[in-house]
Amino acid sequence: ENIGFIENFTVKLGNLVIGGVGNNNITLTWTAPGDDGNTGTATAYDIRYSSSVITEANWGAATQVTGEPTPAPAGTGQSFVVTGLTASTTYYFAIKASDEVPNASALSNVASAQTIADVIPPAAVTNLAVVKAKSRTLTLTWTAPGDDGSSGTATGYDMRYSMEPI
Repeated sequence: ENIGFIENFTVKLGNLVIGGVGNNNITLTWTAPGDDGNTGTATAYDIRYSSSVITEANWGAATQVTGEPTPAPAGTGQSFVVTGLTASTTYYFAIKASDEVPNASALSNVASAQTIADVIPPAAVTNLAVVKAKSRTLTLTWTAPGDDGSSGTATGYDMRYSMEPI
């Protein structure tokens, strides 16, 4: 008599570590778990982070990242950069892997790190110019500075005007 095949759960990922830290990003590294035991390839990852320690009980409340990598064959080293984080903040990370059923693994170990303080201001705008003037409006141009000096992208501008020199 054929009893049938029972799908194994994905192996728990247990070697999640911090591979690098920036002011708004943290790189995670781990070894890919298997789909069935220590063999095969899992189907998907669910990577989450929180400002408090992640447990099975609060897993659902942790922030899920987007764009997780596709799982590699069991035993392959993998990494992922979590972006959009706040500088000078401690974050806790955990991963669950799943297979095609989807059977989900148990929660990985929890890795944590503090993002670096953002201490480099944007470069000064040095070429502000009026290119068009009308009775009630001015059109300005300038070269955009970076977030850190001339690198990256600034997040906003503080523009002011006065009838007197500023």
